[in-house]
Amino acid sequence: MYRAPLAVHIVWHPAFDRGAEYARAVFKHLFEDPDDLASHGLRIPVYHWRSSGRPVRDAAPPWEIPLATAERAVVVPLLDDHFLGTLGWDAFLERTCSRMRQGDVLLPVQLTSRRPGRAQAIALHGEPQELRLPRLLNQLTHELWRLLAPADAQTVPAFISYARSDGTDIAGQVSAFLAASGSASAFFAPRDVPHGESWRQELRQQARRSLLVAIRSDAYTAREWCQIEMLEAKRAGMPVVVLDALATREARGFPYMGNGPVLRWRARDSDLLLEELLGLMLREALRFRFFELRVERLWSLQEMGDRPHVQPAPPELLTMLERATLAGDSSLLVYPDPPLGPDELDVIRLLDAGVELVTPLMVLAS
Repeated sequence: MYRAPLAVHIVWHPAFDRGAEYARAVFKHLFEDPDDLASHGLRIPVYHWRSSGRPVRDAAPPWEIPLATAERAVVVPLLDDHFLGTLGWDAFLERTCSRMRQGDVLLPVQLTSRRPGRAQAIALHGEPQELRLPRLLNQLTHELWRLLAPADAQTVPAFISYARSDGTDIAGQVSAFLAASGSASAFFAPRDVPHGESWRQELRQQARRSLLVAIRSDAYTAREWCQIEMLEAKRAGMPVVVLDALATREARGFPYMGNGPVLRWRARDSDLLLEELLGLMLREALRFRFFELRVERLWSLQEMGDRPHVQPAPPELLTMLERATLAGDSSLLVYPDPPLGPDELDVIRLLDAGVELVTPLMVLAS
């Protein structure tokens, strides 16, 4: 029986008027958007828990959360005054904590000035209302990434790629925001190039081991080193997020900047936008890690022989060329749902007529 590497359980008191909104946002962020099935959801299971009674102050809590549906369970109680002030809900949390296995995590969200008095909480009660939900999603995504990342990894490594002639100011804002967030550590040249090191080699190495944030200004695609940084990241199979900061036009669109999320720069709304950018970065970092684990579990369950080539982003010509250089590589490539259209797949197969391209849902349906 297949069990996901992890599952998220959102719990809230029915009298919390934004509980359903927050829970739905987490579902869309971590599993998929039901209103946009063409988007590439992460497919991390998300379960919603509240009492089945009327949304009144004395509603009873749910009885028991089925933690064993996944290898690891992350329980996220939304702690407002109703949750903390209603008889039985605190006992429900204690009962849930007592049933947690090694590796399971309690991640409370503090939405009131009253302290929950247990595990370190995501504190949102002092945040502006418009930033509460994006910061909840970002901090939750960061914690999930840390659960799946190597033991010594605390922040997502990011490489800020920009053209110095017209992208320096925006890149500086992004770097400062990421440093303050505590969720991502940004490599920002020339500031972070060690003295005495070959800057060319350092840039290539950093681009190959970091999530790439491309500041797409007017000059970006015409700069040789911006192109090199993008190509190095793509060849290494790293996530790429584009911040579209075009002011007028670019002389030539760089063909290898696609196939990933793009966010439009809005200078007048920079606080919320930078939070959105961080969210895209964390989501892509989590996607790449979770997808590999999901395919590994699925393959073991299906008993389908040798492990396939796993690609956490939809295949494209550049990544297919890179795959072809791997000696003895599997002819089967697994990429995220939804499946690509037949015309796009025909173009990709021009490079390798023998490759079989499938998604997890295609494997399960076979």
